[in-house]
Amino acid sequence: TTLDDVAEVIERDPDTSKPLNERGRRPLGVFAVNVLPITVRELDIEISGFVDLTAEKEQTIEDALTEAIAEVRPFIAGADLLSERNDVIGQNNIINIILNAVPGAAFATVSLKVDSTPVASYQFLLGDIPHLNSVTYV
Repeated sequence: TTLDDVAEVIERDPDTSKPLNERGRRPLGVFAVNVLPITVRELDIEISGFVDLTAEKEQTIEDALTEAIAEVRPFIAGADLLSERNDVIGQNNIINIILNAVPGAAFATVSLKVDSTPVASYQFLLGDIPHLNSVTYV
């Protein structure tokens, strides 16, 4: 239903106060507009060997990870700027986020799982959207 509503709004402006000939929205030269659903990819992050871990540091790290991961989106050629491309998340990104959130943090390793599959990095393509499922400390 939501996808049908989006497709309808792309075709025609819902503002009924406008004349009918001003409500068309389909881009010029486009015969069919595809509206596709997203696929949520669950991220699980495991941080091992964190030194001097407190509840405050845990919350700060989780907030920073949530905020950074919310910015990761599939790259759309022709619509997004190449200089602002942000469609990959990896262990190095996560380490950087942790160190920016808690300067001087010391820990052994970071593991990343996407949909329960261990990966070093993952590129979000074709409607894949990341969601931080869990952050665990071992």
